[in-house]
Amino acid sequence: MKKRSEIIICILFFLFSYSYAQVTDTTKPLLQDQNPNHQKSKDKYTKPNPIPVKDKPPVLPIDSPKVAITNTLSVTPKHTELETYLKNLRTAEASHNLPATSHALSAIGMYYVKNNDLAMALEYYKKALVIEESLNSKKAILETLNQLGEIYIRQKNMAKAEEYYQRALTIARALNDSHKIKQASDALSKIFATKGNYKNAYEMSQLLKQVTDSLNKNEIKQKLLQARFSYDSLKQIEATATYQKGILQKQAEIESSKKIMYLIAAGMVLALLLAFSFYRGFQNTKKANNIIASQKKETEEKKEIIESSLKEKEILLKEIHHRVKNNLQIISSLLNLQANRTNNEDLKKTIHEAKNRISSMALIHQKIYQSGNLSSIDFQTYIEQMVQSMETTFNTGKKEISYNINTNGIILDIDTSIPLGLIINELLTNSYKYAFAGKESGIITIVLQKKNEEEMELHISDNGIGLPTNFDLNALNSLGLKLVKGLSNQLKGTIRFETHHGTHCFITFKNPLLN
Repeated sequence: MKKRSEIIICILFFLFSYSYAQVTDTTKPLLQDQNPNHQKSKDKYTKPNPIPVKDKPPVLPIDSPKVAITNTLSVTPKHTELETYLKNLRTAEASHNLPATSHALSAIGMYYVKNNDLAMALEYYKKALVIEESLNSKKAILETLNQLGEIYIRQKNMAKAEEYYQRALTIARALNDSHKIKQASDALSKIFATKGNYKNAYEMSQLLKQVTDSLNKNEIKQKLLQARFSYDSLKQIEATATYQKGILQKQAEIESSKKIMYLIAAGMVLALLLAFSFYRGFQNTKKANNIIASQKKETEEKKEIIESSLKEKEILLKEIHHRVKNNLQIISSLLNLQANRTNNEDLKKTIHEAKNRISSMALIHQKIYQSGNLSSIDFQTYIEQMVQSMETTFNTGKKEISYNINTNGIILDIDTSIPLGLIINELLTNSYKYAFAGKESGIITIVLQKKNEEEMELHISDNGIGLPTNFDLNALNSLGLKLVKGLSNQLKGTIRFETHHGTHCFITFKNPLLN
């Protein structure tokens, strides 16, 4: 039914167009007589505009940034590109034409840049710069300074690159050349960042942003002016078309009442068909909306089921962590009972160390099920609680030990927290046992920080007696230090010990937040 209605609409539109053409054909002579400007309007829109004869473009001066190499270079098929440039250079020097000489030197410099011979490119560009400075040709000097700065960047000579780009920026500002200011500030921002001068890099980036915004505003302003011009032209054309259309409509009314009746009848039929088509479309749209509403309701129901399932799994995970923590605490209690029943002091120490390792893992599971996040923990709070627990176990001599703990607000996942917690446990155990022998007080420092975007560093230190002079991590048989080394390898990290004003241990490992 829909295809049949479209065919009927096409037939009626054809009849309407044919009748309208008949009306306009019979009124053409009358229109031409009544409108004295008819012939002028016809000539304006039908006759082609004469093609203006363009004058030979003038050779731009050296100051122009748009000057082309072809103004001074005449490439011939008998010579290579470099030979042609050298020939032009000799010709310019023989005629004492300084602008042409400068252009030829710049062309040779550009040739060597393209062929990656940066040393030769520097030589020719510097010669060109001397001539341009003697001519006081600001724009040419600016162009050459930018080229020299770019070459020094490619040579990794950031000091020289900074020097030339600074000069370029000064001249660009004097000339108020926004594009060159943008180019120089962009290069200087990168140079300062590479040298670690982030203050100047930030200032250059701000200048770059300011100039870029200004250029964008000018571009938008130009586009608005173009749009305004196009709009005015379109309005003028529309006004002309409206005037002609008004005349045609009036002549059509005079032509024949019969044809008008046919047109009205055809219009009514067309309107009915369009109304019918709109009705069918409305019905189809209504049906589609009902289907969409049904699908939306079904999606929301599925969403509720998924959310309910996720909540159940979250509760289950919390319960698992809770039970793991309880089981580890039971093991810790059993080890404590065993330690209390033996008189062997070495065995007691070994059992207490094992108990502390288990307690550090149990504390992680406790922190996880007590928090709202099941995948990570607040490492600062975790270390503080672990240190408090170990203080009770090892500091039996009641020494005044203070702690400096700073994790810089870093949140870690469970796969990283457990090995790091065991490493801290082992190193603190060694500090309690050996670092403060013969001392009544001490300081233990624990710092976790980002070393760079890809690595983190754990730094544990004390101000105790330090390591023995013959200390060798690989040669030791200590279970604790072997465990520290193995856990560092598990984190894909490295471990380093230093002795100055006490013992310092640095563990560098991959940033788990990047995974």
